[in-house]
Amino acid sequence: MDQDKKQVIPRRSYRRKRREFFHNEEREARIKEQQKTEALKAEKERAQVKNNEERVKDNLRKARIEKLTRDEMKQDKTSSEQSSAQTADAKDVASGSQEQLVSTEQMRIQQSMYKQQADGIQREKTEQANKKTTEETATVSKEANQQQQRHRYTLNKDWTEKVTQFVTREWAKILVVLGALLILILLFAIFKGMNDSNDSAREDIQTSTGKDNKHITQTMVHANAATKSVVAIENNQEVTPETVQDAEQQAQTQNESGSGVVYKEVDGLLYILTNAHVVGEKKQHDLTYADNKTVKGTVIGKDKWSDIAVMTVKASDVQDKALQPIKLGDANQLVLGEPVLVVGNPLGLDFRNTVGEGIVSGLDRNVPIDVDKDNEYDMLVHAFQVDAPINPGDSGGAVVDQDGKLIGIASLKISMPNVEGMAFAIPINDAEKIAKILEKDGKIEHPNTKISLKDVAAISESEREAYGINDKITEGVVVEDVAKDSPARNSGLKKGDVITSVDGKPIKDRLVYRQQLFHHIDRDKPIKLKVLREGEVKAISFDL
Repeated sequence: MDQDKKQVIPRRSYRRKRREFFHNEEREARIKEQQKTEALKAEKERAQVKNNEERVKDNLRKARIEKLTRDEMKQDKTSSEQSSAQTADAKDVASGSQEQLVSTEQMRIQQSMYKQQADGIQREKTEQANKKTTEETATVSKEANQQQQRHRYTLNKDWTEKVTQFVTREWAKILVVLGALLILILLFAIFKGMNDSNDSAREDIQTSTGKDNKHITQTMVHANAATKSVVAIENNQEVTPETVQDAEQQAQTQNESGSGVVYKEVDGLLYILTNAHVVGEKKQHDLTYADNKTVKGTVIGKDKWSDIAVMTVKASDVQDKALQPIKLGDANQLVLGEPVLVVGNPLGLDFRNTVGEGIVSGLDRNVPIDVDKDNEYDMLVHAFQVDAPINPGDSGGAVVDQDGKLIGIASLKISMPNVEGMAFAIPINDAEKIAKILEKDGKIEHPNTKISLKDVAAISESEREAYGINDKITEGVVVEDVAKDSPARNSGLKKGDVITSVDGKPIKDRLVYRQQLFHHIDRDKPIKLKVLREGEVKAISFDL
């Protein structure tokens, strides 16, 4: 090709490709349908024209036959009749007139047929035009509906995409808002329930006291509710009073009544928490509740080391359902300075349902007690400290928080000269764990390592030298002997070893060692000790 000439592609060469490029299936289908309709219409018109022609030919044929018949009849009559010329002429005229009439009738018939044919064609055209209009209207309506559906789908798709993008981008804020709403709903439900219960309690107080005009506070509501869950327990035997004092003063014989708290009801039985030193060795006790009503309570389990006991009472034996379980709180959530109430029976039945008020004045206290009354402290009781009064007879009573829930069991106080307002309660979380074991087994099998121990702070200088203990070591327990039947016999533990931790908890003295040992509840796991031997740290473990 000449380079100076411009290359031109003929239109006939690219027109088909261009149409294929702008391919529209709906348009092509519509065109094909229209072509098919037009072809059918043309075929019908041809058939109608052919039919009309056949009908005209048939009419002409009939007219010829009639004419021939008349001619034959005329010839027969001419040969037989000899009439006058006038008569013959008249007959000829009549015959001509008849032929003219026949021809006129045939023309009229033919015109009528043509008119009918034209009317049929026009009617078919009208019907086809209406049908076409209807089809076009339906097609337009269909396209409009499809376009509307596509538009709606596009809008829905766009809205969904926008929502998805927003959630993906702002999911953290959405979670925060939902969490806040959930908390608000829960708080509203809790406060509404509390208000309803408080209103009911206020009405009960006003009804029982007959003082309708009295302003009822939350403290009054909780105090009156707690007294319906606390019982007085009578006991006449040698007991360990709930005081921490000189060892020789701890063992004494007296008439003592303690307290107990109904903490749940199961299968028609009311379960009561109290102190082990309150129930002593007796299995049956008289319990006093409400207005000097009494019922028999049975001790189903106790543990002197934790000072917890569990009693049961048949709910059917309680008159007028005057004893009701108290709601349990969470002592792990206590805050220093939080207000509390102590409900008990100090100094016997004459001062039943005494309510004292105070605050939480200390957390996570370890209070020493003399369990076997040998003038030596045997155990540390884990407790929290309150400044509300706890007197003899309050032991086993209820310590209630500002929501009216049970958070502790009143157990002991420090009774020494110049000491005031130092009382202690066992956290309800600890008491409940022990109570579950007592409900099932009636007792707790505490581990015994059968190792003779002595506090590092109590050993002499000569013993320090003999055991190779540095003067800087002031806390821990020294192993003096390992019994032959001790579970630690083959563990490698030796005389003179200083135990400084049990299960990762630091050991200060023998009381702490026993406390940590009793906390090792899972017998399937070995107990782990950290031992100091001649200045070297060693790890020792053994199964209980």
